[in-house]
Order: sequence, then structure tokens, then C-alpha cells
Amino acid sequence: MSGKGRWLVAAVLVVACLAVGASVVMAGGKRSDSGLGATAALAGEISGACPVKQVAYATHGNSNLTTSTSYVDLPGATINWTVGGGLATCVLVMFNATTFDPGGNQLYVRAVLDGATIGDPGDNQIDGGTTTPAWGRTHSAQFVFPSVSPGAHTLQIQFRSGTGGDQSTPVHMNRGATFIWSR
Repeated sequence: MSGKGRWLVAAVLVVACLAVGASVVMAGGKRSDSGLGATAALAGEISGACPVKQVAYATHGNSNLTTSTSYVDLPGATINWTVGGGLATCVLVMFNATTFDPGGNQLYVRAVLDGATIGDPGDNQIDGGTTTPAWGRTHSAQFVFPSVSPGAHTLQIQFRSGTGGDQSTPVHMNRGATFIWSR
């Protein structure tokens, strides 16, 4: 299969995963009457509906690694885009990557909007705690920003190592993609 064909298949799978994840979120909580933003369902949980008119995306390459237990920017996983309309709206983010943690550490990922706002849920463990199997696996994480004002924005994916395992061995974040759904 050609490179273009593989990316098309990957994009279709990502959209399918997001649709399933969104239906699970919607089934588990209250819907926002306005269709904008989110409504608290239980402590630490949110649900809502987002009007979607555009998709923005970025892909990142291989050989991104860190031993840091503080978040660092994932090179190539930055998206600059503009939210349309005249009112604040929610923004959905889908991230995937092939990851590897040879030292048995945990690998965490988060989405940061405009250098300050962390998407919900914030601290996502997407790999880790085991040294076997000794090859990369593809993982994904989804994030919600319940109220984003219209205008230009920047989204940055960040990653870090956990505190378990061999701290001298880096966690690896390899090829993947980030998608944003917004108005």
C-alpha cells in the first residue's frame, strides 16, 4: 500500500475511533442544552456537543524521546488554526503515536492550547509500566477543550516519562498524528 493510502486508512480509523469515543462520552453524561461547551456530569467528568465545521491536522516523525518527568513539546505536533463564529465553542483533539518504553517507565501525553490551557483529561498515560514486548505499539488519546473563543489558536502536544522503571532509559514517541475538530 502506498504512503498516501496508508495515511488515508489511518485517517479513517482515527475518525472512527473519535466517533466511538464521543458516543461513549455522550452516553455517560448529561448533554449541554446549548450544544456549545460542556456540562459537568460527575466530579472530574464533562460531556457536551460540539459543532464541527473544520478539521486541522499535523503529523510528527520518529525518534522523539525523553527521560524528563516534566512535560516537553513533541516536535511536529503543533497545529495553528482559527476557530470561526462569534461565540466560544468546544474543540475536540485526537492524538495517536507509536510508542515504546524500554525501561519500564510510563509515558504520558497532554494537549496544551495557546501555551496555557490543558485539555481534559489532562495527564494521560498512553504506554508504560512494562518492558515487554520490546517493540513499539500504537496508542491514542482524546482531549476536549470545553470553551474556546473565536480567533487564532495554537495547540501543542507534550509528553513526559513517568516515575517508574529505569529513569535513565528514555520513553519513545514515534510517528503519529494530531487532529483538531472545531467550528
